[in-house]
Amino acid sequence: MSGTDGARPPEPFAASHARPEIPLQRTEGSTAPPAQAAPSPTAPPGPRRPRDQYIDGLRALALVRVMTYHTFGWSWLPVAFPSMGVMFALGGSLVAGSLSSSSRTQAQVLRKRLKRLLPPLWLYGAVVVTVMAVHGWTLTETAGAPLTWRTASSWILPLADPPGSAWGYDLVLPLWYIRTYLWFLLLSPFLLWLFRRYPLPLLAVPPLLLAAVSTNVVETATDIGDTLEHLATFGACWLLGFAHHDGRIATLRRSPTVGAAAGLMAAGLAWALTHPELDTGWDIDNIDAANALYSAGAVLLLLRLYPRRTFLERTPWLSKLVSAMNSRAMTIYLWGNLAIWLATPVIESNPLTLQLERPGLPGQVAQYAVAWLVIVVLVLLVGWAEDVAAGRGPRLSPWPRSARSRRALPAPGSAGAGTRSRLPDVAIGALAVALCAVLGAVGVRSPGTASAEEPQAVAPLPVAGPVLPGGDAPSPTRYPLHDGVRATVFWAGAVAQADAGEDGQSLSSAWDREWARHYGGCDGVGAAGPGCGSDVDRRTGPDWFPTALVPRENPYYVGLPYNDLISSKSTDRHRIPWASDPGFPAHLNDRSVSFLKNRWVSVTGPGGTCYAQVEDSGPGTLDPDYVLGTAPPAAEYGINLSPAVYRCAGLDAATGSGVVSWRFVDAPVAGPWARTITSRQVS
Repeated sequence: MSGTDGARPPEPFAASHARPEIPLQRTEGSTAPPAQAAPSPTAPPGPRRPRDQYIDGLRALALVRVMTYHTFGWSWLPVAFPSMGVMFALGGSLVAGSLSSSSRTQAQVLRKRLKRLLPPLWLYGAVVVTVMAVHGWTLTETAGAPLTWRTASSWILPLADPPGSAWGYDLVLPLWYIRTYLWFLLLSPFLLWLFRRYPLPLLAVPPLLLAAVSTNVVETATDIGDTLEHLATFGACWLLGFAHHDGRIATLRRSPTVGAAAGLMAAGLAWALTHPELDTGWDIDNIDAANALYSAGAVLLLLRLYPRRTFLERTPWLSKLVSAMNSRAMTIYLWGNLAIWLATPVIESNPLTLQLERPGLPGQVAQYAVAWLVIVVLVLLVGWAEDVAAGRGPRLSPWPRSARSRRALPAPGSAGAGTRSRLPDVAIGALAVALCAVLGAVGVRSPGTASAEEPQAVAPLPVAGPVLPGGDAPSPTRYPLHDGVRATVFWAGAVAQADAGEDGQSLSSAWDREWARHYGGCDGVGAAGPGCGSDVDRRTGPDWFPTALVPRENPYYVGLPYNDLISSKSTDRHRIPWASDPGFPAHLNDRSVSFLKNRWVSVTGPGGTCYAQVEDSGPGTLDPDYVLGTAPPAAEYGINLSPAVYRCAGLDAATGSGVVSWRFVDAPVAGPWARTITSRQVS
């Protein structure tokens, strides 16, 4: 199972969760909570049951842990708090409570829960599907799914993972949880009936199913197999949620229960340490057996050590913050990855915050802080969908109302309340129509293919950082053609290799100290560093994108043996053909701006002409007479090509080198090289 940590969906998050009814006395063989008298249909509504602040605190902690894990990626975070297992347990407890209600049928319960779950997803889908379609629906061997009418239906009812592009992989990453929760919800009437009759045998089913999955008895490469994998991993947690609602866990002897929970957690951690993954090590979120054992133990421990009074009850401001997070938990969960992604351009948007963009931990801390600010903005913009889903009037701010404000609301059954109750239904219908309209508009497009129309020039890319307008695009003939140049292949994230095509290390570039991190990792196979291998021979057209990575920057890049920021000749920058274009002369002495980085070049090989951006110097030593003039390259090789450019140009994947022609251009024609354009300047 991939490391797709997340938090629980809106419906368990947003619902009011009261403390469980714990029976004080149980009869022999009893498995259900004590019966409660049905309320009189003529009796006035009683006081609202208070929220369970312990449960709310666990949800809020899970959200914080998810955002922290997705920003920093620390392997110890899932050990400190296994949020997914806890959230599935709380979801199971909530659904058990709804199904146990004497006032609703099972069909009514499922309808209500689906109504709480789907509208926020529809709003999210309408936005991100549009963004991915506008950006270009890219596909690789390991990321992205075609957007067809069959797959698009998963955005309406996520029985399978809703499809996303390779570029938007992180945007659809959290949706596995909603799919899994939906399956648990649909299965719960039958599971609860079984659990109350055969609790221990049913608790043995998830580990047996997980064993079948782990030994490849069940194929996990399909939607059905992936769903079974998640159901098996977190099934015990969901069933423990049933036990929590029925009061079973509270009646267990404390010491043996705590010992059993600690044993499960120790077994899960031991399994992770002895069965690490190649790319993520002992991170239990990526090791199914370890995750199942550890999460079940943690859930049993947290629900057995149920406090009578929580810290939140003694801290009003924190209690209100936790309550606000619970009322917008679906928004925080769904939009969290987008907020983390948006944090970087927000930081780079002006010179003051640009100082926060630093390598290592300081830069990650800044990104984390800004991501939470973005979340606050998103909560204000789209959080109302959770009110609509819950049948409440939409609110801009989720901060709890004062007692006076609550008393001013229309009473249930009044005319004002009736008007408010119709508003959510109208809004839910509007969200469904909006999502269908988006899917209808983009679903008929052919994903993952380049346009078959005549090439159209895309807008010239200005030098990133300070805005340097290029003015009218000059004729490309002013840039000399370098013909018959020997080329090698190199890739971001690699270190020195003995094979042809490697030149030093590519963890950093001539202008970016964190190139591999900003790019998204190893532009090949494995993790950035010594284990970053080549995937040149595995790439396929028409886009030639990485097979094991969704790049954050342009995978069409080259290296040329010149760096305009460290050249020993102060006159070299004046020799750059576009240095006199409007906007550039003011930066001739500005060493924070490279005139060469991100510049477009055309590369022509046996397979045709492709376009790329200059992102590194090399191969060989600085050679301005060759790069900026008409001299032949001083070294044997005159240009480094990324795997995408190398394959696009039609060079032999087996040799790692070939002969090409290249020249600078002001703008490329439309093609896969224009899908993800690098704009980062010197950093």
